[in-house]
Amino acid sequence: RLDNHPWIRSIDVGLEANIQTDMQNNLLTREIEITALQINPHDGARYQFRVVPQYERLEEDFEISDGVVLPAGGIYRFTRYQVDAETPEHLMVSVGSEIEWGDFFSGRRRDISLRLNVRPRRGIALSAEAERSFLDLAEGSFTADVYRADASTQFSPWLSLANRLQYDSVSRELGWQIRFRWIRRPGNDVYFVYTHNWHEVLEAGRRRFSTLDNRLASK
Repeated sequence: RLDNHPWIRSIDVGLEANIQTDMQNNLLTREIEITALQINPHDGARYQFRVVPQYERLEEDFEISDGVVLPAGGIYRFTRYQVDAETPEHLMVSVGSEIEWGDFFSGRRRDISLRLNVRPRRGIALSAEAERSFLDLAEGSFTADVYRADASTQFSPWLSLANRLQYDSVSRELGWQIRFRWIRRPGNDVYFVYTHNWHEVLEAGRRRFSTLDNRLASK
């Protein structure tokens, strides 16, 4: 934290690791997320640069897209870079963007995402996000898009409702989740979660969505 700086409240650095092994304790995934620099101004905005070295060993064929298959047994080491900027979230309208680039498995990948957050009134939060990925691998090249929308309502400190709608162009699946949370008392919560997934199909030149599954759960 900086003392009496006119614009910057704090500067952060950090490291987070995700390591996964198989049942014989052989390494499958090692992802190290290094926050090389995160600048936090007084107004609540955020500017961040991260470096992510990664190791992947595939136990089985990985079809990353239709007709693009990474073979089992492949061992990959690659490094990716991320730049993220976000305006203050406490504003009625805030925006954010992330750019990511670098090596990816047998080739290279670039990601661009844009986020829009809107708080029209107290207790209501809306957001929309679009992400496009450009992948150029030895096994093939393709573009992937992900679209996401969220709507959350806080009825009181004890009751809330959250909705999420997401579509991605690789699996051509649309998913919706609605989650109701009731805090009966601190530490004693009740959840009801409904999930519905559709698959996009092309019939007679027209696109439609066919239900894959739906479920209701409580906790």
